[in-house]
Amino acid sequence: MGALDFMSNGKIAFGALQIVAGLLNLLSALPEDRLPRWRLGLKYGVLALNVLVAITVAIDYAQAGTQYIQYAWAIVAIISTVALIIQWRKDGKEVKELEC
Repeated sequence: MGALDFMSNGKIAFGALQIVAGLLNLLSALPEDRLPRWRLGLKYGVLALNVLVAITVAIDYAQAGTQYIQYAWAIVAIISTVALIIQWRKDGKEVKELEC
């Protein structure tokens, strides 16, 4: 729904980013056996797009002149970035353990 609001306000790039992020989030909800080859890339794609969506929402609120909500979205972006880094490191350790 937020994507449609962005697009109706002429912010096509922000809206398109939210649509792509939403579609990837939907794909990630599929059972693991449906997309086995794409699962890892999909996981990182979802995490990365969640960061980008949080940043774009923070930018939009800042441009609208809101008082505090943009900071909450900036915190969401930071926390999502940390989650992405943690997941990346965790997956890297699992791959190294499998190689041994």
